[in-house]
Amino acid sequence: MKIHTNKTLLALCCCALLAFSACGGGGGETEAVAVSKKANDASVTIHELGDCDKLNPVLSSSASSTYVEGNIFWALLKTNFKTLD
Repeated sequence: MKIHTNKTLLALCCCALLAFSACGGGGGETEAVAVSKKANDASVTIHELGDCDKLNPVLSSSASSTYVEGNIFWALLKTNFKTLD
């Protein structure tokens, strides 16, 4: 029983040593940080799957045109003309 306990303890110590040595932490080297070319750019890019057929709200019929027109003419659609808010 004593020999079995010693082998188990030795195997457990070897596994722990192997696990902790595998997580080296970089070996003291400095890691390069990737910085995007647009890091200081405050613009937002929205991807639309289809092209707009027309940008005239009266004549357009596609869903993508309606979505783009809603973003372009949002201020006109949300204005309360009585209070001008």
